[in-house]
Amino acid sequence: MSDEPDSNVVARFGGDEFVILINDFRPGTDIGKVAERLLNFLAPAYSVGEREVHSTASIGIVTSEQCTENAEAVIRNADVAMYSAKRRGKGRAETFQAAAPKSRPPRGRFCQS
Repeated sequence: MSDEPDSNVVARFGGDEFVILINDFRPGTDIGKVAERLLNFLAPAYSVGEREVHSTASIGIVTSEQCTENAEAVIRNADVAMYSAKRRGKGRAETFQAAAPKSRPPRGRFCQS
């Protein structure tokens, strides 16, 4: 990942859901390591007033290698992967696994070029 301040985006999507867009992620790089770093960052307890709080996260991963037709489909696929991670237990990351298409969709804006 680049250290350039404008290269990546973190946004609150709603409620307790966030979207992280890594613009310059290189093919062959282990996205699982990025997810692991995020999970490890959230793992330590912290104080809120007099209480000790523990946070966990479920992470759904979609990559540009998964050729998606539009931004809504990218979010939907990440949501599917996130709920798969939640079903498997707290503090996990899952990568979206699409069923093999009968024919490859045309490369579009949300595909790796």
